[in-house]
Amino acid sequence: MGWDAFANNRRDCTEFRAIARIVRAKAGTVDGGLAKGGLDCRDCGRALHKATGRQVYDEDGWDWRKVIRLANEATWPTLCDVPREDWSSVLSAKAFLLTCAKLRTGIWFGW
Repeated sequence: MGWDAFANNRRDCTEFRAIARIVRAKAGTVDGGLAKGGLDCRDCGRALHKATGRQVYDEDGWDWRKVIRLANEATWPTLCDVPREDWSSVLSAKAFLLTCAKLRTGIWFGW
């Protein structure tokens, strides 16, 4: 088992399925967990960590208030500054965090 992140209580939410389709259209692929309300790619974890400056190996997870704050404070690179092969990881991580903030749900991490 590798690194994983899950939205609390939102694993099959229609918003995640919709945003996964958008990421796939932009990047050509998407993290396999995004449509179910999660991330399962370690590269997505790295992108999430880099954008938020917060540890993504957090046993306590992030409550919904922290998710909203981090979504507002995150610094995401522009795609022109990201190698094409990393677009999916960056866009999946960004979409996951922003969707969790929109839904006011926390995030828990596993590994």
